[in-house]
Amino acid sequence: MHCAGASAACSLIRILRPGIDMPKVVPKRVEFRPRFFKRGEFARLCSNYVREHAGETVAVADMPPGAIGDRTVSTAERYRIAVGVYEALKRMERKRLVTRAGEGWKAARWRLVLRPAVEDRTEGARSI
Repeated sequence: MHCAGASAACSLIRILRPGIDMPKVVPKRVEFRPRFFKRGEFARLCSNYVREHAGETVAVADMPPGAIGDRTVSTAERYRIAVGVYEALKRMERKRLVTRAGEGWKAARWRLVLRPAVEDRTEGARSI
């Protein structure tokens, strides 16, 4: 979309000002990125890992080996997956599901927020 707009603008300038020599606009190459996880699967893996280790502090570096499994992944993809784990944990923190101690994605430690059990509220409900 952006490249089409830029080339249209260049052609318009060539029509209105024929004496101006414009450099050729080349579209950016889009990097192909393989998807290792279905939509929402990665966040689910992260939340399940935190739930399995309830009461413990977990680091971002603890989670990628379980998420990667037996796949062959390059170091750049490992880094991308680790950053994805950090982003998933930050979203969980915004929802107040985990708490963070420390700053940065390598130094941060995460702990599941343990909520008290919800009492049965049907007891005080009025019947119609």
